[in-house]
Amino acid sequence: MPTWWELMKPVYEQDRGDLQADMYAYAFAAAHHSVRHVALENYMVSNVEALGEAWRWVDSLAGMSCHDPEKALEGRKRPGFIHAASYYKACTGGDRVGKHPEGCAQGSDLWNFHKSHVPSNILDCDEPLLTPPPDDFFNVQAAARNSRGKRSAFMICHLTFMINRAALDYKHKFCRSGFNSNKCVRLVSVRHKFPSRVC
Repeated sequence: MPTWWELMKPVYEQDRGDLQADMYAYAFAAAHHSVRHVALENYMVSNVEALGEAWRWVDSLAGMSCHDPEKALEGRKRPGFIHAASYYKACTGGDRVGKHPEGCAQGSDLWNFHKSHVPSNILDCDEPLLTPPPDDFFNVQAAARNSRGKRSAFMICHLTFMINRAALDYKHKFCRSGFNSNKCVRLVSVRHKFPSRVC
């Protein structure tokens, strides 16, 4: 850990703003100390197109509430870890996402998640939370037999839910009553537009 910490600053300085700087610093520190690792991909989901990750448990789900994804998974086998290391996009109509951010079919809205799009001030007492996708967002993907969309919807639903839950827990502990708990910050895929507040 001390070596990892010592390496963070010089590694970050090599490529300011790179979200993976901590990973590179860890890799250097682990190599320096000859730390051995075992890769167990079957416990984690991250890349919706990857083989070997724990997607089989997501793929086998017939349905899930996007507003309370944890409830749908109670008592079921599921991935132990969600690694938010990709850019997840899916359309509300179940259609496949095109190459452009607005790549959904007419009448279908794009929902997405990337950790760098989450507002850095989301824990501030007066700042709102993230807008969740429609509650049937995952189910629409499943019905359309769109496996990439289904996996993306799983990630978008869970990550939005978990960030909101963590922010609410934080605000309950550190903010006075009456803090902002509105879920009205919609993450959008076009960099110059995010985040957009809808309340």
